[in-house]
Amino acid sequence: MTESSSVQSAPRTCVSCGRPGAKWDLSVGGKLPVPAHKPCAEIIRATAPQGTVVTVKPSPELREEWARENARKFWEGQNKLGAALQAAGVTLPKSGNGSLGGGGS
Repeated sequence: MTESSSVQSAPRTCVSCGRPGAKWDLSVGGKLPVPAHKPCAEIIRATAPQGTVVTVKPSPELREEWARENARKFWEGQNKLGAALQAAGVTLPKSGNGSLGGGGS
């Protein structure tokens, strides 16, 4: 779900066990992907006939969730670094022109 969207989508139901909360896309034999839990999809992959192509990929919603979590962790780390530098009395030079250093020509 995007941040600009105000309507929540219904939970995805796993094609294998029928329970909600499926965050992975399962594709068997090149067909359209269907929602599945990762363990359910892995069981289907393991029991598929030899030669059948079974792919298990994170859904777009799960990838978005991971991206949000990674961004949150990044900024938490930046805040901790800034606090540690400030506590140590370290000040970083501020460049007004946005360059990474080096003089001008």
